[in-house]
Amino acid sequence: MNRVVIIGGGMAGVTAACSLARQGKSVLVFERAPRLGGRASSFYHRGMNEWVDYGQHVLMRSCTETIAFLSQVGAADGACFQKRLRVPLVCGSRKSLLVSMPLPGPLHLLPSLVCYRHLPLLQRLSVIQGVLPLLLCRIPENVTFADWLSKHGQLPRTIARMWDPICVATLNEHARVVSASAAGVVFKKGFLTPHGADLGLFTVSLFHIFERARSFLRDHGGKVQTNSPVRRILVKRGRVTGIELDSGKRIETGSVIAAVPPHNLHPLLPRVVAKDEYFAAMSNIPFSPIINLHLWFDRAVMEERFVIAIDSPLQAIFNLTEIHKEGPQASHLVISQSAANEWIGRATDEIKEELMVALSRQLPAVTRARVLAALVIKHGQATIRLAPGIEALRPRSITPIDGLLLAGDYTATGWPSTLEGAVRSGLTAARNVM
Repeated sequence: MNRVVIIGGGMAGVTAACSLARQGKSVLVFERAPRLGGRASSFYHRGMNEWVDYGQHVLMRSCTETIAFLSQVGAADGACFQKRLRVPLVCGSRKSLLVSMPLPGPLHLLPSLVCYRHLPLLQRLSVIQGVLPLLLCRIPENVTFADWLSKHGQLPRTIARMWDPICVATLNEHARVVSASAAGVVFKKGFLTPHGADLGLFTVSLFHIFERARSFLRDHGGKVQTNSPVRRILVKRGRVTGIELDSGKRIETGSVIAAVPPHNLHPLLPRVVAKDEYFAAMSNIPFSPIINLHLWFDRAVMEERFVIAIDSPLQAIFNLTEIHKEGPQASHLVISQSAANEWIGRATDEIKEELMVALSRQLPAVTRARVLAALVIKHGQATIRLAPGIEALRPRSITPIDGLLLAGDYTATGWPSTLEGAVRSGLTAARNVM
C-alpha cells in the first residue's frame, strides 16, 4: 500500500513519477497509449522514416522546472536554447527581429522595438505605455488582455502586430480572448525579464525525451505500463483504495495521482464523487485547438530555424530539418496554427491547400520544390483557454478524496497551459504525496 499509482503518462504524470521515484517512493505509471507523452507524445512516420511530434513545443528559459526535469532524466541535450532572444517576424516581404540586447530589463528589448518595421514609429514608442503598467501595476483577471492594453494606450494595429502574435504563440489564444493576468504572467516572467524569453527548441523528437524518463524511472525502481487504460478509481468512505484497469485487474494503493485532463478524469470517478462541486467545476474549463501541418520537400526551402508570420493565414513555421540536425535528406517543415478555432472543423485537404498557398507566398523556394509528404494533425483540446474568470475554475492538486491528487497543465499552477505548467503540477502533486 506504500506505492503511488499515477494515471497518465504525459508530462505532468511522468514528472510526478520521476520526482517520487528519486525520493525512494515505489511508483507505478499507467498510460493508455502505446507510448508516454500524452499531448506531447510522438509517432513513427514510416514513409519518412522519422519520429514526429504530435505538437510543436517550444520552451523559454523562464521554464526553469522543465529545464531541471530534462537535466534530471539525462535529457538536457535534447533542447537547445538561444544565447539571447531572437524572434524573426515577417509581414509580407518585410522582416523584423525581436532581439534581446545586453541591457537591464525591460530596456533589453528597446533597440529592436525602435527598429520594428511592422509598426509606425509613434506606435512602436507607444508600446512602452503598455510595458510599464505590466511591470508596475496589479494586472486584473476579469478583463481581456486586449481591453487592458487599450486602456493603456495601445491601438488595435499595435495590439495586432506586437502583442497578439506573442499571446497566440504562448497562450494559444488571441489578446481579445485571454485574461490580462494570464498574459501578464508570460510577459513578466518571459519577455520583460532579460533572458527570460530566450527560446529553447527540442533538437530531438519528444519520443526520445520520454524514453530517457522511462529509463530514469526504471533505474529508480519505478514501473511504467503503456497500453494500460484505467477503468475507474476506487473510493471507499471518502478515501482512495486503488484503481481498476480495463482488464479488470485491481491495484491496491492509498495514493493516486490522476494526471489526465478533466474530460478523461470524470469517467474514472464514482458518480457521487464526480458530482462534488470541486470536480464538477473543472468540467466548465474551455479548451483551445491547435492545427499542425507537416510538410516534407525534396530540397531545402527555408533558411531560418523558425519564423512568426503577421497579417497572414500562417502563424509559425518551424524548420525541423535545421532544428533537429539529423534524419533524412528531405526538408521537413511544420506550420503550427494556434488558436485554431477557424481551422479545426475544416477538411484536411482544404487546410493543406490554403496553408500551402500562403507558404508559397512567404517562401518562394516552395514553388520550385516537390512535396514528398504532407500531414495535418488536429488537436481539438490542446490547451485550456485562459479567458477572464477561468483561473477560478482551475483545481488545486489536493482533492476532497483523501489520497487522490491531481496533476496537469489545467490545474492551478500559476502558469499557463504549457509544458512548464504541466511539470510544475507534477512536482506539486509529488510534494503533496510526500
